[in-house]
Amino acid sequence: MRHERLATLVLATVALVALARPAAAQEPSRAARLVTLLAGDAVGVLVARDRIFTPDANVAALSACGTRCAPVRSVVSCSVPQCPGSGVLFTTEAPIADVGDLPTDRSGFNHAMDLLRGDPALATIAWSFGYHPDPAPEPPRWIRSARPDGFGWELGALGITGVLATTGVAFAGGELSGGFRFTWAPHGSDDEFLAIVLGDVLGLDVRVRALALLPDQAAQSWGVTIGLAPATGYASDSEVFRLPTLYSVLLPEVGVALRENHDAAWYAGWSLPVTFLLDEHLGAEARASMMIVDDWIAGDDIEMILSLGLGFVAR
Repeated sequence: MRHERLATLVLATVALVALARPAAAQEPSRAARLVTLLAGDAVGVLVARDRIFTPDANVAALSACGTRCAPVRSVVSCSVPQCPGSGVLFTTEAPIADVGDLPTDRSGFNHAMDLLRGDPALATIAWSFGYHPDPAPEPPRWIRSARPDGFGWELGALGITGVLATTGVAFAGGELSGGFRFTWAPHGSDDEFLAIVLGDVLGLDVRVRALALLPDQAAQSWGVTIGLAPATGYASDSEVFRLPTLYSVLLPEVGVALRENHDAAWYAGWSLPVTFLLDEHLGAEARASMMIVDDWIAGDDIEMILSLGLGFVAR
């Protein structure tokens, strides 16, 4: 008996919560009625509060009705996206319904057409509803086959973290880079193989890194590297990512390492970047890097710096 009362109480609570929830707001119907003198009424679509579309160019309406009625003031021809399809547009002397203007942008218009096609009151003229004439926007691509080959610039900013492999000291810092890019679109299997090996995005970067050792060490708490780095990548014209190539692995970045209380030293580095386009001019990049620095620590011949960077590139 106790369990039955508890179950009843739970069901009653659920029912009260469901009744208390506000009903989901629904867009008012855009269906309207065009009143003629002899031919009877015709079905129309409210494009705005005082404008009604119908695909029948022969309708001679005297007035139009939505939630209220008003005389017709003028009539003109219209088509998408100003109207749901090709036909005529009646303007009344006063608003006849409280509806918003029909959207004319591509996504808004096509969504509105889907709603109109689902309205039973408009079923007899649903055949006339069209689609927005603008083509669907193309997704971002590193290289487009239709775009001529050419030069451009690319800038990058990454936050980096890593470890000095010899001493096990961790570090954090940042990296800025900038350089030119030459892009070309492969045509055929031979070009595609060459793009995978050599790259279809080719360039040269100036890269500057600033490193702060964790924890700080009095003898060397920071370091800066300045170098030139080959930038080669493979970017398919059907994808949004750019991958490293064989030449990315083989060709080193070279430059100079500057450290607190130490002489300048030479270094060589290799990177494996993977970049995803967020839009046509901005990408997100992750890069794993290894650098070999001569005489980073007194008494040691070399230091290996391993790092991972995350950031953005702009082109």
